[in-house]
Amino acid sequence: MSQNPVSLLDETLIRAAAAGKSGDEMQELTGIPAAQAVMHIKQLLSRRDIWSEVERRQLLLYELNELKDSLTARAVEMQDEDSARLLLKVLQEIGRRLDQENIKLEHDVIRLSEYQERVLMKAMDAALNFAKGELLSRYPEVPKGELDELVVEGLVKAKYELEQERDEN
Repeated sequence: MSQNPVSLLDETLIRAAAAGKSGDEMQELTGIPAAQAVMHIKQLLSRRDIWSEVERRQLLLYELNELKDSLTARAVEMQDEDSARLLLKVLQEIGRRLDQENIKLEHDVIRLSEYQERVLMKAMDAALNFAKGELLSRYPEVPKGELDELVVEGLVKAKYELEQERDEN
């Protein structure tokens, strides 16, 4: 994969940003307006960053596993105590990273489930309101209260069916 060449100005801006310089300081250094310099740095970084956050974490775990394999070989085959100690630290780091990933995954699953629940509830509410409206217009002799009672009865029945299904699993 070929990367875009970085000009001297781009390199100066990237180094200034990496050093924590403000937009105004970069303007003073390069003569480029502060906002333009900041936007240019963001564009440069986004062009060079081809990996998503998840992919970067996966690559890091892969590298840690490679290091673990190498240290395991040295610790076992060469009876190297320093490698064994370092191996223990690497294994602890891998465990810590995996725990962090698991926490993030659980959080994301909960957020997704909550979102799906909201969407499903809105869809169900819209469908019931539509059905009740249509039934009232087609059968005006049926009181609205009776339709509301049927909806409540249906929801209670659905609740018991879902609980029974959950208990069976």
